[in-house]
Amino acid sequence: MNRLSIFTCAKKFKDALLLQFANQSYSFNELAAHCAPVCDHIHQIPEERTIVLKAHNHPSTVIIVLAAWHCRRKIALLHGKSTLAEKHQFKTKLADAYFIDDCSQFVQQSRASVFTGQSKTNARATAPGVLSQSESILFTSGSSGIAKGVILPETTLAAAAMASETHLGWAKDDKWILNLPLAHVGGLSILIRCLLAGKCAILHPRFDLPLIFDDIAMQGASMISLVPTTLHRLMASDEWKRLRSLRVILLGGAAASDTLRDQWQRRQLPVFETYGMTETASQVATVPASAITDATRPGLKPLQGVQVDIVDKNGVSMPALTHGRIRILGPTVMRGYLGHPPVDGVFVSADVGYLDENAYLHVLGRADDIIITGGENVYPATVENSLKTVDGIREAVVFGVSDDEYGQLIAAALYVDTEIFSMDVLSASLEAHFPSHQKPRCVYIAPIQTIPLLENKKIHRARIIDAAVAHLIRV
Repeated sequence: MNRLSIFTCAKKFKDALLLQFANQSYSFNELAAHCAPVCDHIHQIPEERTIVLKAHNHPSTVIIVLAAWHCRRKIALLHGKSTLAEKHQFKTKLADAYFIDDCSQFVQQSRASVFTGQSKTNARATAPGVLSQSESILFTSGSSGIAKGVILPETTLAAAAMASETHLGWAKDDKWILNLPLAHVGGLSILIRCLLAGKCAILHPRFDLPLIFDDIAMQGASMISLVPTTLHRLMASDEWKRLRSLRVILLGGAAASDTLRDQWQRRQLPVFETYGMTETASQVATVPASAITDATRPGLKPLQGVQVDIVDKNGVSMPALTHGRIRILGPTVMRGYLGHPPVDGVFVSADVGYLDENAYLHVLGRADDIIITGGENVYPATVENSLKTVDGIREAVVFGVSDDEYGQLIAAALYVDTEIFSMDVLSASLEAHFPSHQKPRCVYIAPIQTIPLLENKKIHRARIIDAAVAHLIRV
């Protein structure tokens, strides 16, 4: 059975809403009707070709994705703002690609073929493809370097959606705000969860603070996925109390600072911190509902069916409380990277962490970001968290720079509120509260308004570090 078929889901959920966008609403049946001519159009594309979309957060993108899933095709999603250079890079990886640059035009052409008699029969349009299952190719955010193509089969995406449902559950009238890019796993996974559960996704073209508050108040939105940057912006708004009416705020994409965590807990917001990645079809481990108000940071519970362990450099499992690479096993793991061999349900991430006595996961940072200074291992996330407690520092990116004596020195790019931040306060805080081996020795200071962000509002670490290296000052 094709779990992601819009026609199968429409038979089950009929006139229930699946999608809202601006002043438009689409039921399962209505979206199935929109998909039928697009399925016919897709059947005319040779099956060996991968369909590549320039994906915007718009119903036309959703319709093509749903049609491609039903037809069991290989489909790759590029960000709507992909540059020509990025598109060329992806084109070399997908030599057989069929590019759809304008999703709205493709959908309109599909409909036009019905009226001109060029379309095949409706039976063929809604028939599944010959492949055993669809495959979706998503590209990693590239926050630390070059984006990689990740192959996620239909069964993987469905397993991830069901694991998320088991952990978060569904209320009768839940609606999930989808403001993350559809070309990112965090955005696409919301569509899949709603498709399989008969729930509604409220699609936003982009992160839009007033629109989010309006949809909470007027449309009954009860769930939203955010990254720390966007949560901070929502909490800084005069309308922040509307967030209390949400049932779930799923927070991922980057580690949250202690300062941000203290703020949402004091305000009694239902924030579920989560850890995941494109390679695991989104969530891996999420804080349990019973612990969202726990200030002691109890760790993240692996989702049902997802096995997490910690391994050393040789791939050997390590005991509780021992630091090592995070390994994920189970049905939510990708088939593999584009152009590389399959991973067979096992993925060793680039992240370092440990499991506590309750087998809850604690993530410390990326293995390739670890700074070795004077023989001490320093996790950038630990220092970043401490820096963000200093008055006026809104974001921090910590990295190592070469040094003849220590091997590496700790450097930090600091994005600040210029009306509050003071170098004197920073120096005093470093002297009083930072262990010697964790103390930044040089910094780059810039206004928070200038921080480079990715399409999904995660900070662009690689670009930040490149900009900072040439302008570091000693502290």
